[in-house]
Amino acid sequence: MRIEFHLDLGGTRYYTDVDRGGHESIASGPAAAWAWLVRRYAIKLGSAIRADHHGPEGSGGRSVLSPNANEDVGAGVCSCKWRHNQSFKCDLIEARARNLFTGLSKRSAARAIHNLYEAMATTTMTELDVHVTGGVDTHKDTHVAAALDQQGRLLGTETFPATTVGYPQLWRWLETFGVIDALGVEGTGAWGAGPARFLTAQGVTVIEVRRGNRQHRRRHGKSDPTDAVSAARSVQSGEEHGTPKAANGNCESIRLLLIARRSAMKTRSQTANRIYAVIDTAPESLRARFHGQPVSDVVDAAARFHRSDIDNPHDAAKCALRHLARRWQAADDELVELDHHLDRLTTNTAATLVALNGAGTQTAATLLATAGDNPNRLRSAASFAALCGVSPLDASSGRQQRHRLNRGGDRQANAALYVIVICRLRWHKPTQDYMNRRLAQGRTRREIIRCLKLYVAREVHRAITNDLASTTRERTPRAA
Repeated sequence: MRIEFHLDLGGTRYYTDVDRGGHESIASGPAAAWAWLVRRYAIKLGSAIRADHHGPEGSGGRSVLSPNANEDVGAGVCSCKWRHNQSFKCDLIEARARNLFTGLSKRSAARAIHNLYEAMATTTMTELDVHVTGGVDTHKDTHVAAALDQQGRLLGTETFPATTVGYPQLWRWLETFGVIDALGVEGTGAWGAGPARFLTAQGVTVIEVRRGNRQHRRRHGKSDPTDAVSAARSVQSGEEHGTPKAANGNCESIRLLLIARRSAMKTRSQTANRIYAVIDTAPESLRARFHGQPVSDVVDAAARFHRSDIDNPHDAAKCALRHLARRWQAADDELVELDHHLDRLTTNTAATLVALNGAGTQTAATLLATAGDNPNRLRSAASFAALCGVSPLDASSGRQQRHRLNRGGDRQANAALYVIVICRLRWHKPTQDYMNRRLAQGRTRREIIRCLKLYVAREVHRAITNDLASTTRERTPRAA
């Protein structure tokens, strides 16, 4: 006996034949969904017509299953639980009316419908009806991924190598469960940058996820799979919804150059401090020679010291000063080169931002690195202000209505806004007038500077959004 199972999709009819063992024999049509349905539920459907039990006398020899019969069907045990209720009578009438089953008695068709519904309720859902929310706990060598269905149930966890081979494996593994709705990735600015870029290029919605709740970790423990599940749940609940930086344009180049520049600046400052420390404790002849001189003059003189055998503290001090002076010169040369590259990139990327009153190359570069290459990431001026840590936070309680200082956000961007405000307070007449007016109202200078930083953040947001939008249009090739 065979079941001919029909499916009508948009006027195109697909069908398959399922034999008594539940094995597919004929399948037609290009629908991948139909192929999956047969592969997933053929055994369940086939079990409804197995001729292991025969109906009572007068049933016409039709294949009938006894209630709660367990059927061993090749790939596994299929449990068939028959209950007489109105819903299955309606299902039977609907199935017979639509000719979903042909060549079956009413009771066998009803059992096939019941097995299909039971399979849908008890088996793992797949791409036909599952919307997957993923979470990734990133590490230097491996990434741990977790998948949840739309009901928040855990579908599985898996570990993948943090390489270009592991990223496609992670993507394909998530797709085996269904359609990927969103993926939460921890540390998209560090170890999660690689998978975030790859998955974004594949069209996956990637959400930036912060570190998990510390109180929850103390109460329930911590592991890589639980961190991945926590990342997925934070995305599914809507707690995390930030878009990570694209990291594929001039803003990412500026960010990388700023890392090198800060390192070179720190090295040069530390070296200058060490030069003066050596001079302060050097023999009197060296100390008197360099006392009160600026560091550039000390470096020029000390870098020309000749090598000699070290027989006394005087020679050792000269050797130390020579090495420190040359280290200072190397760091200074790096700063000159990096400043040249930053000036060119910043001007080409955001000319409007650089032209703002009080914004130079360094402040503009810092703000661009904070904003990122995707202008749609900055949804509003308020979001950019929160990103820079200049938006006041509501701290009201009961009858007390007040706001407090925001100590979060990117502190380097916050410092860049502060530099712009200080420059305007010195050279910009409207800003000076605003300061005087608010001082007369009883505000403190610190409170007024915070207000000015919020105002400048709005102005900077408009400039960055316009500049990056125009840069993105120029980078996008025109369709032929």
